[in-house]
Amino acid sequence: MTNKTSRRQFISQSTLSAAALTASAPLAKAETESMVSAPAIDTSKRRVLGANDRINFGFIGMGGRMGSHTSYAFKRQKEQGDVQCVAICDIYDKNKKRGQKQTGVEDKNIHHDYRELCSRSDIDAVFIATPDHWHARQAIAALDQGKHVYLEKPMTYTIDEARDLARKIAETKLQLQVGSQHASELQYWKTRDVIAEGAIGKVLWASTSYARQTPIGEWNYYTIDPDTEANEKTIDWKSFLGYAKKRPFDKDRFFRWRKYWDYSGGIATDLFYHRLSPIMIAIGQPEFPSRVMAGGGIYSPVDGDIRDVPDTYFTSVEFPGKYAILIGSSMLNATGFANGQPQLIRGTKGTVYLEGKVRIVPERPYRDEFKKKYNTEELVIEPSGEYQGKPWTSSHQGNFINAVRGQEAVHFDADLGYKAMVAIRLGVDAYRSGQVMYFDRSREKATNRVTLA
Repeated sequence: MTNKTSRRQFISQSTLSAAALTASAPLAKAETESMVSAPAIDTSKRRVLGANDRINFGFIGMGGRMGSHTSYAFKRQKEQGDVQCVAICDIYDKNKKRGQKQTGVEDKNIHHDYRELCSRSDIDAVFIATPDHWHARQAIAALDQGKHVYLEKPMTYTIDEARDLARKIAETKLQLQVGSQHASELQYWKTRDVIAEGAIGKVLWASTSYARQTPIGEWNYYTIDPDTEANEKTIDWKSFLGYAKKRPFDKDRFFRWRKYWDYSGGIATDLFYHRLSPIMIAIGQPEFPSRVMAGGGIYSPVDGDIRDVPDTYFTSVEFPGKYAILIGSSMLNATGFANGQPQLIRGTKGTVYLEGKVRIVPERPYRDEFKKKYNTEELVIEPSGEYQGKPWTSSHQGNFINAVRGQEAVHFDADLGYKAMVAIRLGVDAYRSGQVMYFDRSREKATNRVTLA
């Protein structure tokens, strides 16, 4: 195991700009190009679904997070019969057994190579819950075989991957749901409507947080299986690394991969993605960021801990529409977890408090105007089961299923995923390099220089 490089050492030793960081990892240039120029979509693998046909699912990555998706699908399979668990895929023997128990698939439907699962003609949609650095490659493999995709957040690992995946969705017209379930919370969509009608004037800035209390160090609570179960014979280490930096077999990296820059963006990609994206929905007309700053660090080191990523992290994301979103969290103080701390969107005329319900409070100079318009001094909206006159699908997986059937749009599409990914990744690169990061929208490229695009 190599010694961890401190952030100070990283900044002093690095000769690359933060923009180069974004472009270079995890894929080499040739591999990036091969992903962009993928084979034509195999339309023969796309099954035309009738109104009463079951949607057949394949699952890639049978770790802890996938359990929520398999349990949803298997329960729905038993109770409603409109979906079916067909096949699973993993590179760890124990996870294959766990996935089989969760889905009930036969031995012949357990795959080691995700490409084999994606090529099956009897699968309509694929759920992907693997380490971040594999998201884009696996999603594009599924799309190229005509499969709809439910892709766990973050949508990708790099900005270039997010761009290519968004383009692939536009090309294929298939459904892709980014797996941040908070995007299906009705409060954000209700907020979008009241902001659009001018309830708070022009949006200025929003603030939010997603914190945890983990005394042993975040992600160190992920269980590392004993050598009798997890070893170089039962784990395909080469497949885990993929196009990330080659390293010796390391169980900590396999089971606690979120701690390492090679495979993850730490707090930013694990938690901030859940907060940033719904706020972007609520503000409306999501944009690419224009400037991103970040700070933080390992403020309270844990003895013997070898993580790369910070335990406390802050980012400021500015947008061309002249507003900003500020997010800050620590993994050592849980204030701000879930809805423990109000999420606020501040405008020139008022403020939205996102508290499960939506509460709008006018600024003092606009109280009379607000009361005349809404006949109340504070407007409180209790999210109901309907939105704009239609039943609201609060289940993120259920929304995906409805979208595959053509009944509604996904709540978190690839376009929003791309824009959010740019903001998240620029924050990671700003933190690691100590530079302010910008996004050149005309070239769709990250840069550490101000652009006029």
